[in-house]
Amino acid sequence: YRVAWRAPAVSPEPEGGVMSAKPRVDAVRATVVALAGILAFALVALASLGGAEAARQQLSCGDTITADTTLDGDLLDCPNNGLVIDADDITIDLNGHRIDSDSSPFASCGQNEFCDIGLLNRGHDGITVRDGSVREFAFGVLLVSARHNRVVEITVSRSAGTGIILFRSSRNRVIRN
Repeated sequence: YRVAWRAPAVSPEPEGGVMSAKPRVDAVRATVVALAGILAFALVALASLGGAEAARQQLSCGDTITADTTLDGDLLDCPNNGLVIDADDITIDLNGHRIDSDSSPFASCGQNEFCDIGLLNRGHDGITVRDGSVREFAFGVLLVSARHNRVVEITVSRSAGTGIILFRSSRNRVIRN
């Protein structure tokens, strides 16, 4: 076997023994671009963790839910709505807990507003609400103009009106309630 080896071409030393700054500038640009990418990734990761952390915090009566959420305790004596759903494709797991009204009618409800509702979904699709109870509201669960939702194992009691209402809604499932 014959092996041919050639020495790599060596560029002549620049005039005056000083190298051009262009390669160094290119390296700095590449480093800045790489650091910007890492920073952007870190910010996205922190934002998503912040959303997950918010979903784990204890909720209060009347809170608006925009991400998957699991209740850590009962919501008692809610003066108006229990929880208001404001996003598509999320799950609210009551985790065996209760959402409870203060049992007094909500007097200052404006026109075209929904008041004194245990779980309110106005126009959001793909929602699952599960495993808990709602009591003493005017209406326990209200889905308005919503599709492909599931209400699973929710007990509604002591409502002034109807327990679970599906109004102008289609393709929803009410399971073991």
